[in-house]
Amino acid sequence: HGGQPAVLPKDHPVAAVAADALRAAFDIEPVFIRDGGTIPAVAHLDEVLGLRSLLLPFGLPNENKHAPNEWLDLANYRRGMESIARLWIGLGESHAERSI
Repeated sequence: HGGQPAVLPKDHPVAAVAADALRAAFDIEPVFIRDGGTIPAVAHLDEVLGLRSLLLPFGLPNENKHAPNEWLDLANYRRGMESIARLWIGLGESHAERSI
């Protein structure tokens, strides 16, 4: 309802750090897709403040997100937490966050 789209290019330095973090936590090659969402603040942060955003959802398509019977696989939840921790460590080591 009026929110603008936002995309972080796959060749952005933060995307490479995120791919490494996901690869390490999930032990598979990550797949980056464009997925719809309703978070108008993401585009606003980019447009107004010049802050790029990277969104990493860990739910599977059959988990019925935002439905009354929504659920989340606990293994993915744990691996997601590990991914985020690895992402922050990787950003600190690579200084990629400075290019956001």
